[in-house]
Amino acid sequence: MMTLKRSDLFQKYSGKRVLVTGHTGFKGSWLTYILSQLGAEVFGYSIEEPEDKRHSYYALGIHGIVKNPDSHLADVRSLDALKVALQSAQPEYLFHLAAQPIVSTSYADPYNTFTSNILGTLNVLELLKLEGGDTTAVIITSDKCYKNVEREEAYVESDEMGGDDPYSASKGAAELVFHSYNVSFPKMAPSGMCTGRAGNVFGGGDWSRNRLIPDCARELFTRGVVDIRMPDAVRPWTFVVDILFGYLILGASLRTDPARYRGSWNFASGETKTVEQVVELFIESLGTGRLNVNKATAFGKEAGLLLIDPTKANQELGWTNVLSVDAALGETAKWYKAQNEGANMDAYSREFLQRYYLGADA
Repeated sequence: MMTLKRSDLFQKYSGKRVLVTGHTGFKGSWLTYILSQLGAEVFGYSIEEPEDKRHSYYALGIHGIVKNPDSHLADVRSLDALKVALQSAQPEYLFHLAAQPIVSTSYADPYNTFTSNILGTLNVLELLKLEGGDTTAVIITSDKCYKNVEREEAYVESDEMGGDDPYSASKGAAELVFHSYNVSFPKMAPSGMCTGRAGNVFGGGDWSRNRLIPDCARELFTRGVVDIRMPDAVRPWTFVVDILFGYLILGASLRTDPARYRGSWNFASGETKTVEQVVELFIESLGTGRLNVNKATAFGKEAGLLLIDPTKANQELGWTNVLSVDAALGETAKWYKAQNEGANMDAYSREFLQRYYLGADA
């Protein structure tokens, strides 16, 4: 079985038109940046730009990368606006990441969480059915789409969808919408469509609130201590760049053989670490600060254990993470530290990608 190497992605994406929804988000901005390094023409579609000027969107110069800088802001819940964007970009690839991505926010604003995450996915699928043409689509949901009973066995792609909190329920519902379109309209998206599931993705440039690593960076730089509410919780930690190369390999494989790679895919490092272990490693790499367990900061219901199985992606796509969780946390701490010290993060990130992911023997 032939599988793609990372170096093959230059040929697969160079000169290709790619539409990224949610390109102003943490993962979306890194995906846009990597696609630009691969030579793609990237078009963006996102509801707003980040408030925090340290965000990867600004640090990586994403506004200057997208080919539609004057029309890149719009709501994925608007079918008409999304249709215009799709017709304008005429993308060979579409990566759908636009979403309300924060669990805590889903408790405060369930309505916008459900409409963004379900209606947004529905609009993408409906337009693929009506206007998709030659577009290969990778729709990103979450590891939290599974009905999590906190079992020790990792979830595989065929396991039941579910979700108790609004965010998780919205992602499970988005997967059910995809499944319905995939089964009901087998001739739509002839160039392929699929979903990708990953969770607890970390890396430099994420300044979201109520996410572990951004909270660590923010608190450790300002007051030298970070509060954690669930020290024993276990998640499928994976480095953002590893996850995104998984999505890119999936998209390129899907376009080559749409029938074979259509469906849903898990991406995760497969390593098991608690929240406390992750924070301790980050602090060690940053070289400053300490953690404090404060369970009073908890909100709503949060799972203590969630694991997803990446075997399908490992075996059928040839994808594995380049960096261990330990090494990735070290690189992430270096990124935040360099930014805090005023480094040029575009140049820093370009060199990092070349060293680990885009080199000649990648």
